[in-house]
Amino acid sequence: MGRPTRWPGYEVLERCTEVERVSRFNTAIPISSTRAEETVAAQVQFFSSLPAHAVRSVAVDKGIEFARHHVLADTLAVPTYLADPDSAWRRGSSEHFNGRERTYLPEGTDFTTISGPELADILAEINDPPRKALDWQTPAEVLEHLCSTTACIPLHVRREPRGPRPSIDSHYSGPHGCQRSLWTRCAVR
Repeated sequence: MGRPTRWPGYEVLERCTEVERVSRFNTAIPISSTRAEETVAAQVQFFSSLPAHAVRSVAVDKGIEFARHHVLADTLAVPTYLADPDSAWRRGSSEHFNGRERTYLPEGTDFTTISGPELADILAEINDPPRKALDWQTPAEVLEHLCSTTACIPLHVRREPRGPRPSIDSHYSGPHGCQRSLWTRCAVR
């Protein structure tokens, strides 16, 4: 298991959704309006509740509600990334979560009528089932483990010359001979 990496965010009326990419943990942060100040304040409050090593970067779309993303970057000391307009595929995990959430809260739902406990129940329904991709652990269990461990250190990213590589690990190389980044296991301290 790697360390917590990126948190792609997405704002839908009256809530800001965040997804942790390693654990696939999903959350929805209630906000009272789509103003940039309120969105960033809710994000800062949420991310500040996590250990510093649990937030490596935040990716958001280029909507007006994320116009103050630099405040988030400065406050948390993490980079923020903006997805290109009309590029929902760049935030696939966030879009997938929004689709799963819509099975409980269909399009057009007035989120001001959804209570905190109701939203918590919906998030529990989404985060509690074990997932094959997580070795049959739940996203909540994986996130808890990642937050309780220290940050992992990347081993290396090695650039190889183009062309065939007479190497035993050639099946691990990516396009143009660039080897994928490998991560060490987290050590509990």
